[in-house]
Amino acid sequence: MNLPDALNALLRRRKFILLNVLVVAVLAAGVSLLLPQRFAATARVLPPPEDDPLGLTAQLSVGIGGQLGRLRAGMFGGGTASDLMVGILSSNTVMESVVVQCSVIQRYRVRRGSLQEAVRELGRMTGLSIGDEGIVTIVVEARRPEWAAEMANSYVSNLDAFLRSSNMSRGRNMRVFVERRLEEVAQALDSARESLTSYQVRHGLVAVDEQVKGAVTSYASLHSSLLERQAVLRVLESASSFENPLMVSARAEVSALERYLDGMLGGKDRAGVAFGLKLDTLPVVVAEYLRRYAELVLLQETHTLLYQQYEHARIMEARDTPTITVLDHAVPPERRSFPKRLLIVLIASVFSLAVGSSYVLVEERFARLPLTHPQVAESWMLVRRQLAEMASSLLRRLRRRTSRER
Repeated sequence: MNLPDALNALLRRRKFILLNVLVVAVLAAGVSLLLPQRFAATARVLPPPEDDPLGLTAQLSVGIGGQLGRLRAGMFGGGTASDLMVGILSSNTVMESVVVQCSVIQRYRVRRGSLQEAVRELGRMTGLSIGDEGIVTIVVEARRPEWAAEMANSYVSNLDAFLRSSNMSRGRNMRVFVERRLEEVAQALDSARESLTSYQVRHGLVAVDEQVKGAVTSYASLHSSLLERQAVLRVLESASSFENPLMVSARAEVSALERYLDGMLGGKDRAGVAFGLKLDTLPVVVAEYLRRYAELVLLQETHTLLYQQYEHARIMEARDTPTITVLDHAVPPERRSFPKRLLIVLIASVFSLAVGSSYVLVEERFARLPLTHPQVAESWMLVRRQLAEMASSLLRRLRRRTSRER
């Protein structure tokens, strides 16, 4: 069948096609009126900056805190603060709180009052997404507009409450640990100071060359930096793969510092670099004095670092401020999100038009078969008669069974 013949057949049967479209459109409109309505409320949340994601951790000091901040992406497989927020929002802890606060079990008549079934129902109503700028969008669909807004805002408040509680708990644990360690270092610092003073008095050491003293001070400072980087490396080893680029960089830094410090103590590599002396070539009394002096300076550096961490932990423990920024609070929507009646009617009409046109073209094709392909037409007629016989036989069996039952 060529194009003109097809168009001619469609025009001849246009009343049938249009009537079919009209009937299907009316039925689709009726069905859309019977479908339950849903309303969608939206809330948008801006995550904290990447250097303090979710308020759960922050910089412990200028050195180690900055290192950990840069390592965080590698540890969590490239995850951002927004990804972590979406994970928390979809957790059972937050969703169960929303279910209880918004009476989901009572409003949706969850069978047997099951909390887990209510959580699954809430999950089907909730959509979480992350925008290009890292903005987290929370969309909740409910039967009533006020319910949708209430649940979306409940998500936001429970997220903030969870982060505050976690932040304060981590701060308390950190404070207890650092406080204990600070006491130990303070005792060791007093012992080292007394040991240095008594050794100096016992051996009559009045003064030591400032260059040597400066070299020891630098050694202690570098050793403190080595301890920080070793701590970062241990964190990475427990949370990332061996081939992680950040771990490779951290290992290289630790190895370089170890070689440098070994050289200052008289090792084979880079002996005396930048200071022009090897500590193992000094007189025994002076070398012992400098060893104790280095231990004292190292403890002072450690005490300073721990005290910074202790003060920060106290701030984290006492902080009860909002951890997220709410860009848009959810408000009851004015229009329903489902069903989209116009779209349903339009899709049904187009589908009906396509089916009706296809039926007309197929019918026209079969009508022309006896003239164009007699053998094919005869085969189809045979198939048609067989199908009719099968249908007639099936109807007779049904009638007999019905009569017997009566």
